[in-house]
Amino acid sequence: MTRVLKVALVASALSLLAQPGAFAASGDPQKRHSEKDTLFALSVLLKGSDLGNGWKAGSGAGATRQSCGIIVNVEPNLSRLVETARATGPLLSRGKTEAISQTARVFATPQQLTTAWARTVTKKFIICEEEQVEGASGMGSPVSVVDWSLLRLPHLVDHVYGLRIVATARIGQNQTWKNPSKVYFDVILLGHGRAMTKLVLSSLRRPFSGAYEQRLERIVTQAMTQNGG
Repeated sequence: MTRVLKVALVASALSLLAQPGAFAASGDPQKRHSEKDTLFALSVLLKGSDLGNGWKAGSGAGATRQSCGIIVNVEPNLSRLVETARATGPLLSRGKTEAISQTARVFATPQQLTTAWARTVTKKFIICEEEQVEGASGMGSPVSVVDWSLLRLPHLVDHVYGLRIVATARIGQNQTWKNPSKVYFDVILLGHGRAMTKLVLSSLRRPFSGAYEQRLERIVTQAMTQNGG
């Protein structure tokens, strides 16, 4: 697999997983966005300066998210809830093998956030995220999920959930597959007050360290608790 193809694969899958609709699709909540809550949602997003040396912001475009559920729809139904803000950060990358993206949304009340969390973080969420990773296959490079596990994260806010998906990507012709490469997708969901945010950390060859992910969690949760969710 060429380096260029690897980078394109990671960027495609990452932007697909981090689409704002990754919280919900067919069961999206009602939209009643306000300027105040939009500013709050934006404040929760990581900046390149939060990540350390070598990180750069890009567009993150180029992926279209599909609804989850091949036979039965596994999307959470949030249609009776009210979303007051939604924000999407840029695709942040370091070198050609690591990328991070993030979305945030705000609900009308803390009770609605609790309901949204309970309907989102289920076994179906894992199925949906795996489908999104494999849905990134393209350019002659099939992506196959080979494993998943839960991340161990400190409970710094009301709701914390982490999932690692491990996939392999291969390139070849005439059914002759060569150069398998592991791709790691770490999905972190955080919820506090009225806000929910989703981070997707993608890397080739080796995953992000637990210490690094916990540092990013502390930065995000500090913003969530101090900026008025």
